[in-house]
Amino acid sequence: MDFLVLSDIHESWDHLDKILEMAKQMDGVIFLGDLMKFREANTESMDRFREIVNTSNWIVAVPGNGPIPVVVDFFSEIGVSIHGSGRQLGNLGFFGVGGIPDTISLISQVRALYREGGKTEFNPDSPHLTWLNDFGIRYEKGDFVVDEWSESDYAQMERYRSPFEFPEAEIHELLTQAHKRVVKSPRRILLTHIPPYDETLFTRVQSDIPTGSKAIARFIRKNQPDLVLSGHYHEYMSFEMYGASCVIVPAVVDGYYCIMTYDDATGCFDVISQRFE
Repeated sequence: MDFLVLSDIHESWDHLDKILEMAKQMDGVIFLGDLMKFREANTESMDRFREIVNTSNWIVAVPGNGPIPVVVDFFSEIGVSIHGSGRQLGNLGFFGVGGIPDTISLISQVRALYREGGKTEFNPDSPHLTWLNDFGIRYEKGDFVVDEWSESDYAQMERYRSPFEFPEAEIHELLTQAHKRVVKSPRRILLTHIPPYDETLFTRVQSDIPTGSKAIARFIRKNQPDLVLSGHYHEYMSFEMYGASCVIVPAVVDGYYCIMTYDDATGCFDVISQRFE
């Protein structure tokens, strides 16, 4: 079985014809969130996504972190959302959760990591140094200094909140709920927008900021799905976590997609990153 895997379209429709062509040929389509730009909604993108839905033989999706409620509702209304739910296709059970963890908690997590010296490699010319500075993290003389913060300092970080985010405990609850729908499936595939948290993973991410979900990582450790597909980071990565194969799918807005192949005879998965031509 072959699946077209898309993530982070962000209203970029330059490759729509190719997407529709592949969607028609594949057994199914998987979308990992962020259909539109941050905090925006427009009928053009909804109409074009409907084209993908109507062309595909089968499709599931989870929302990203940027959608306002009308976009989240749109996925449910057209019957593709598996946020907190699951669907079966043959021997494959797909279940998922969209969004990202609570932003203020993530910022606290980032500050703690840098304070403890968990970040050993850093590009001082990183365009995201401004973000770190906003988080009270300064790079001085080859080392990091984390400022002491008060409650008012954390309150100023509210501007970084995403429209679709949850406390880690709720993410774990949503995953547990979704997993029940496919727990008896021969092969289980977890779909998330944000990748699971791994302290060694973010050193390979250009943002220099770890934003994975600890709840997702904890769920993977306990339940060991066969495959985990995530988006959000806009670049391709593959790694193992607690026996599960994890793949971060690059962004459509940057010109990329993935093909997921499942061999029913061997029970093996293969996920390959491709660039639109």
